[in-house]
Amino acid sequence: MRVLFIAEVFPMRNSFTEHSLVAREFLTNISSLLHAKDSKISDARLLCNNQTMELLFQDFIRFVPSVIRLNDSTSRFLDKELKDWSLQGLESWKSYVNNNGAIAEKVSEELKHIKNDVFDYDMLIFWGENKVLDDIARQLDIPCVHMELSSTRLPFFEGRTVDLLGANGSASFKNIKLEDLKNNLTPPSIDFWPAFYNIEEEDNFSEVGFDDSSTTYWENDHTLKIFREGKKKTALVGLQLFDDANTQRHSRFSSPTDFLKSVVPKLTEAGWNIIIKTHPGAIHRPVNFLEQKKALAYAKAFNNCYIYSELSDHRNYLSLLKSVDLVVVINSSMGFEAALLGKTVVLEGEALYKIANIFPSLDEVISNKFKNEDYLVNISYLTYFFSKYVFLERKILLKNSFYIALNDYWDANKNILLNGGFSIESYISSFEEYSRRFINNSEELESLNRLPKVKSIIESFVLNSPRRGESITKSKSALFVVDRSIGCELEEGISSFSIDTSILTDRKYILEGWAFENKRKTPPVICLIIHNNKILHVGRFLKRRKDVQVAFELTHCYFGFKYEVSDIDSMEGVDLVFLYSDGKAEVVNINVEKIV
Repeated sequence: MRVLFIAEVFPMRNSFTEHSLVAREFLTNISSLLHAKDSKISDARLLCNNQTMELLFQDFIRFVPSVIRLNDSTSRFLDKELKDWSLQGLESWKSYVNNNGAIAEKVSEELKHIKNDVFDYDMLIFWGENKVLDDIARQLDIPCVHMELSSTRLPFFEGRTVDLLGANGSASFKNIKLEDLKNNLTPPSIDFWPAFYNIEEEDNFSEVGFDDSSTTYWENDHTLKIFREGKKKTALVGLQLFDDANTQRHSRFSSPTDFLKSVVPKLTEAGWNIIIKTHPGAIHRPVNFLEQKKALAYAKAFNNCYIYSELSDHRNYLSLLKSVDLVVVINSSMGFEAALLGKTVVLEGEALYKIANIFPSLDEVISNKFKNEDYLVNISYLTYFFSKYVFLERKILLKNSFYIALNDYWDANKNILLNGGFSIESYISSFEEYSRRFINNSEELESLNRLPKVKSIIESFVLNSPRRGESITKSKSALFVVDRSIGCELEEGISSFSIDTSILTDRKYILEGWAFENKRKTPPVICLIIHNNKILHVGRFLKRRKDVQVAFELTHCYFGFKYEVSDIDSMEGVDLVFLYSDGKAEVVNINVEKIV
C-alpha cells in the first residue's frame, strides 16, 4: 500500500506555511512507517507547497526524497491566491475546500498528475477537510483519511482523531445512533471522568473508593460575584475564532457577534447570569481579534454578562467549568470537556461528537423540557466511546498496522458510511487494538495475575477501587491488587515530587507533599500508600499548591496531597504509588520519621 500525506497547499491566513507543523508531524509519521519491519506499506510521501518545504528543509533534509513538490505551473497559480485573509482570502479558501472554482480544479489536476505520473497512491491523508480530496478519492475508489485534534485539550487528554468522511461537523462519527452505543458499550458512570481528571468535588468519597476528605474546588479567592449571590443559574458561553473552519463550515453563524445575538437575549430573558469566555487564540490574528472585540462590546451591554479572559484574570479553566450550570458553544472542544464533567451542554452548530438525541437545545434547557437524569446516562456512553475509541494517542499514527486497519475498515464499511450510516460493532472490532488502554495484557501481567484479562486500576476504580487492607504484589514493570483483576504498569522516572511531611506519631501516620507527571505536567489521579505489601490508604490530589504551579509554570493547580492514616503501630518504610490518567504509575519509596 502507498500512502500520500497532504499538507494544505493553499495559502491560508496570509501565509503559505500555516500548515508547517502538520507537515512536520506527517514527516515524522512517514519516517516511522518506512522504517517499520515487515511493513505492508511499501511507500509513503508528503505533498506540500514549496514554501513549506523550504521552511522544513534544514530540519528534515533526509526526508527530501519523500516529499513531492507542486509542479511549477500549479505553484505559480497558487502564488496569485495569497490575498488579504479578512477581505478575499477567507472566501477564496471556502470556495476551494467546497471544490468550487479554478483553484479547486487546478489542485484536482495536480493530484491526478501525481497519481498517474509521480506516485501511484492508494490512500490520501489530510489535516482537516477538503472536498477536492474527497472527490478525487471517490473517483479512484480509495480512502481519504481526515485527521484532526481530539475534542479535548490539555489539561485533559490531547490526541488525534481520524475519520474517513470528514472532520469535525462532517465526520462520520456524528451519524452514530445512541441506541447502538447503548447496545455495544458498558461505560462507567459519568462521575468517572471528573475523578479521572482529578477535578471533582465529591460529597462522599467512599462511594468512589476514596477515604480522604475533599476540598471545595472553587475556592473563595476565585469566586466571582455572580457565584457568591447564588440566586441565579449561570451559563458559560464560549467564543470561537471568526475564521475557524468549524464555525465557517459547520454553523449558521457569520461571526462571534452573530452567535451571541442568538443565545444571550434568550438566557437574559430567562433570568440567567452569563459568563462570556474569550478565545485565547483571538489575539494572534487581527481579523479574529477585531471580530471578538465586536462580540464583547455587544455582551457588555447586558448587565448579567461577565467577560472571562484567561489573559486578564487567570482563573482556573477547570474550576470555571465545574462551577457553572450550563455550557453553550457552537461546536468547540469546550463542549465535550464540559460533558465530561457532567454539565448540561448546548451545541449550536454541528460537531464531531454531536450525536442525535443526546444534547438538548437552548430552548429545552431554558424551559426545563429535558430530563437531566436521562442526559447524564446518555453522555456517559458518548464520553466513554469518544475518549476510548475516537481520541487516539499520537503514537498510534506511527504504526503501519493502523493504516492497514483503516484501509480494511473502509473496504468493509464504505457503502454504509457514504450512505450516512455507522456500524459501532464494525468500528470497535476494527480498532479495539488502538483504543486508549491503561495497561498492556502482556504475558508477564497475565502470569502474575493468573487471569485471562487484567483491567486497569484507573478504568475500574470508580466502581471497583482498591481498598485499605488489600494486598499488593508487584514486579519491576507491574503492580496488582492480589486476588482481583486490576493492576497498572510501572515506569521509573516519570514523576516530579516532593515529600514535605512523613511522620508517625500517636498511632497516626501523616503524609504531605506534591507530585506531577513530567511529560504532561498533570497530577496523578490516585495515590496509593503501601506498607508491607498492603494498602494503607487510597487518596486523591486535592490540595492547591500555588508554589508548585508557579515554580513549574503548570496549568493545573491541584498537585498537592495531605493524608492522615490512623491505627498504625510501626512503619519502617512506605511505598507511594502515583497513578496517572494514561494508566502508567511510579512507585516511590520514602522514609518515615517517628515522633514519640
